Amino acid sequence: MEHNVKLSLQEEVKKDARKIEKEIADNPDLKDVKVSEKMENELFHRIRGYKKPTL
Repeated sequence: MEHNVKLSLQEEVKKDARKIEKEIADNPDLKDVKVSEKMENELFHRIRGYKKPTL
């Protein structure tokens, strides 16, 4: 049961990410927006902080 919930949540997150990516790609005002390596690393570490360790 817990495995199914985890898969369902992962799919929901992926769906939301695809939607956000499409909105960004379709917005000409955001065409030249750049993200620094520092910003990308900080985001990566925050995301990892949300993941629960598996036993």
